[in-house]
Amino acid sequence: MKKTKKGGEMKKITLRKISFGSYMKLFTTNGVVLGVVVGLPFLIIAICGGDVEAHIGDFRLSGVPGGVLALFMSPVLTGCAFALCALLAFLPFKLILRVSKFMKLNVLMTEAETKEENAQAESVE
Repeated sequence: MKKTKKGGEMKKITLRKISFGSYMKLFTTNGVVLGVVVGLPFLIIAICGGDVEAHIGDFRLSGVPGGVLALFMSPVLTGCAFALCALLAFLPFKLILRVSKFMKLNVLMTEAETKEENAQAESVE
């Protein structure tokens, strides 16, 4: 296991099953983060004097208000789009996981989580 600068450890876990709720949280969170990454440059461009427009139906904002609207609406829209994709992709993902038997992932565990996991492992033995 690799130690990180902040005191956690990178650990490989094997994913054999994932619940629908966890899959939805993972996908939707990724969508919201992507929305922030997309919306933030529009706000920065608007603050720097660029021509940014945001439209919601007939409602239109330009300049800094348009950039602020883009910053708040992009995560909402991409989160909803990713949630819809997750609904469609969950069953194929479960099938792929069943056929391949498992999927290896690298996760960051804090020292407290590592100690708790070690304590649980010792109590089982």
